[in-house]
Amino acid sequence: TPADTDEILISDAGTLKRIDFSYIKSLAGTQIVYAERTGGNQTLSDNTWTKVEYNSDNYDPDSNWDTTNDRYIAPSAGRYYFTATAYLWGSLQNVHSQFYLNGSNLSDTYFIINYNASNTTHECTVRSNAILNLSASDYVEFYAKSDVHSGSVQIDQVGTQFLAFRLD
Repeated sequence: TPADTDEILISDAGTLKRIDFSYIKSLAGTQIVYAERTGGNQTLSDNTWTKVEYNSDNYDPDSNWDTTNDRYIAPSAGRYYFTATAYLWGSLQNVHSQFYLNGSNLSDTYFIINYNASNTTHECTVRSNAILNLSASDYVEFYAKSDVHSGSVQIDQVGTQFLAFRLD
């Protein structure tokens, strides 16, 4: 990859011009984070928005994932794409998920994928997607909520993932 001060030559109707690489490089697709839940399950509180804990940042070259607080922190202003999933099992009736931005909930989305009912144990995956305009230091978290029929609902370490990357 060229350095920001490297120059590229272009032809403008036969006139050669030099441009520093920093003026044309794109931030799109950079500042990527992939985090997932490892090391055990998390109990989901009944009918309460609960932050999903992603305790392993498997790919975070720019250190934008806050492993202490389980959140993505935007390093600079721009548009970002987010998708997050949580694989749940237990005696549940319905499931919702949503992103929170700087501690406040965003419009929630409702997905049930891979739904499997066996007596009173249910399995499903909830997912939320968003494209957000963020300022530097804004943070994004993923929450889930379930109406528990009885007992408790677990967020499984398998299939619980968070992905974020900058679009522009």
